[in-house]
Amino acid sequence: MGCLPVFAASLPYGPLITLTSTDPNLPLPDPRYLGLHAACAKVIHASGAAEVAEQMTKDVEGINVLAEDGSSSDILSAAFSLASVSVYEGAVPEAITI
Repeated sequence: MGCLPVFAASLPYGPLITLTSTDPNLPLPDPRYLGLHAACAKVIHASGAAEVAEQMTKDVEGINVLAEDGSSSDILSAAFSLASVSVYEGAVPEAITI
């Protein structure tokens, strides 16, 4: 999405990422899910779907009022989809190397 390049630029570059946490009550992320997420991201990027998602985000951010005739229902639907993405707040208890 729009902020991804800025966020990605702040991440370390390379094949090795170590996840750590100071909270022992939270489980480590499953490396299989992280691998699946990475594979999906590569497919989305290669297929051009990332540009479609970015345009949807721009459309949602650029509209303040919905049309009375319902013509902006796709934008409202996209806004609900974007809002339903939840952020996992917390950290993982131990280090994991992938």
